[in-house]
Amino acid sequence: MKNPSFARIAVALGLASSLSLLGCGGDSDDSGSSPTPGNTTLPTATAPAATATRPPTVVPTSTRPPAPTPTPSSTGELDIAICALDAGPFSTTIDNPFFPLPVGTVWVLVGEADGISVRLEATSLDATEVVAGVTTRVFQERHWEDGELVEVSQNFFAQTSDGTVCYFGEEVDIFEAGEIVSHGGAWRAGVNGAQPGILMPGNPRVGQFFKQEHAIGVAEDESELVAAGETVTVGLGTFTDTIRFNESTPLEPGSNSDKVYARGVGLLIDDEIRRISSSPTTCGTNSGTGCAPVGQLVDRAEPSFSNPTNVTNPLFPISNQHSVVQLGLVGGEEFRAEVTLLPTTRVISLGDRQVETLESQYVAFIGGRIEEVAIDWYGQADDGSVWYFGEDVSDYADGVRISSGGTWLAGRDGPVAMIMPGNPKVGDVYRPENIPALVFEEVTVQRTGVSVDGPYGPVAGAIDVQELHQDESLAGC
Repeated sequence: MKNPSFARIAVALGLASSLSLLGCGGDSDDSGSSPTPGNTTLPTATAPAATATRPPTVVPTSTRPPAPTPTPSSTGELDIAICALDAGPFSTTIDNPFFPLPVGTVWVLVGEADGISVRLEATSLDATEVVAGVTTRVFQERHWEDGELVEVSQNFFAQTSDGTVCYFGEEVDIFEAGEIVSHGGAWRAGVNGAQPGILMPGNPRVGQFFKQEHAIGVAEDESELVAAGETVTVGLGTFTDTIRFNESTPLEPGSNSDKVYARGVGLLIDDEIRRISSSPTTCGTNSGTGCAPVGQLVDRAEPSFSNPTNVTNPLFPISNQHSVVQLGLVGGEEFRAEVTLLPTTRVISLGDRQVETLESQYVAFIGGRIEEVAIDWYGQADDGSVWYFGEDVSDYADGVRISSGGTWLAGRDGPVAMIMPGNPKVGDVYRPENIPALVFEEVTVQRTGVSVDGPYGPVAGAIDVQELHQDESLAGC
């Protein structure tokens, strides 16, 4: 999250720097197919003879059809005994049509709540966890607010023979400024009387309600299926075979929330946040618009890395630079940045590939006070292009570390991102950061072969670029 913006990128005698080093650029797949369009309405459930009842949930009707009024033939409390520890057999293959979690599934939802940008990334891991004797699938959720990681949870699911997805607990890490500060909300079935709950019914029907979590005093979420067959449009597309739940908890009266799921796709809406495509070609501005045509992107091909730590691209020659100092003004205050190539490297996993990267330290001062420290990771591909593998950020105020916002890692949070083409041409477009609602920048090459003033005289071979930021602002570099 580099702050200042300078005019150009220049190359000469090791004085050249990258977009990231100049404060311009680097720092600043959904699974399941779309359902066939239709207006499917799920059948209603028949209540058992001695079923408890409760008042229907009121759901706003703007832009959605009214939810069916619960009647004795359409309401019913599902018994969580179907998920009891001794009720098996259970499977770690989660293929419920409204909650499909084949290993590798990634759901990304973004939005804004109370003026704070929110990103949720959920992944079905190739990992299992034994909870009270039951083997469960691990489903990881990572939650960011204003670019800062605030929570990571490992959720434990297993499926019954009738397709019901059971919830066996979760491990929770709550973060502040990059440090774990609590594990609030964590629970496990079989511990302190906690029991598995129902996450998704095997045969969902309007009017069903059930306990999702049953850890008294810790996690007591309840859910009611209030509507089906609504037409819902999100960044991922438009869907009609949907179901809507209203969730609540007696631990926080009045804190109801809505969730919408689509057949074959899974979660579409979680209150203010909505599902987007996690494709590298997705436009990551706040509005999802304003990006260049996909055909102009030069970073779509999968890079190969035979000797990634030999970064000699003439516009990004960091293997030949021990340190760079930049001076200027930001908001009328003196700005200073120190960029140092560290003697260490880091191996970063990109799926089944392990790539060794250079580590570079960035330290920024404004008005003589430290503003930011970041560790950046870079590697050069075989075609001469340089790729950005992420950064570990610490922001400061009055000498105190206050945030880790903007921290990201390729392979964990999103794709590796091109920060400099091997042979940039006018009109080329690439994305030095490409994780919508976390970090996003898109660069368009405006001119090449430019001559600029350098600290020791004219510097030839520079490029002019225009940079589109996540907030849709533009900067020239």
